[in-house]
Parts: sequence; C-alpha cells; structure tokens
Amino acid sequence: MNEDEKYRREDMAAASDLPPKYPVCDIEIEGIDYADAPDFCDAYISYAVSTETGEPLTDDELDALNQDSSFVYQAVQDWIY
Repeated sequence: MNEDEKYRREDMAAASDLPPKYPVCDIEIEGIDYADAPDFCDAYISYAVSTETGEPLTDDELDALNQDSSFVYQAVQDWIY
C-alpha cells in the first residue's frame, strides 16, 4: 500500500460514523430486509477492508466483526442513510 492509499483509507475511516473500535473501511452490508426496519436483524457485514493493512477481512475476521451487533447495526444505518 502506498502513502496515498494509506491516507485515503484513514480519511474514509475518519469520515465514518462508526466507532474507531474496529479499524475497517469499505464496509458492504448484505441481508437488509426493509420490512424488518428499524431492526434489520438479518443484516450482516459481508465485506470490509482493514485500515491497518489495506487487505480485505477474512471470513473468520468478518464472523468476529459480525458478533458485535451494535457495530453491525451502526454499519447498517451508515449503509442505508
């Protein structure tokens, strides 16, 4: 990852409403059922990139990230709105 990519990722992470608890960006959400609003309990993070390494998260890392329902809910809200 070159310096320009590093700063771009840091800027994207800073622009997010998500807490800095998880250093990720480029989050993609799947499983959104608008009939389930406002809970969106079936939604999950299907893709994210580590802001530390610039690499996509592995399936195991995504599973661990999805265990934090508050984080996922905030990510869903950011994705929708």
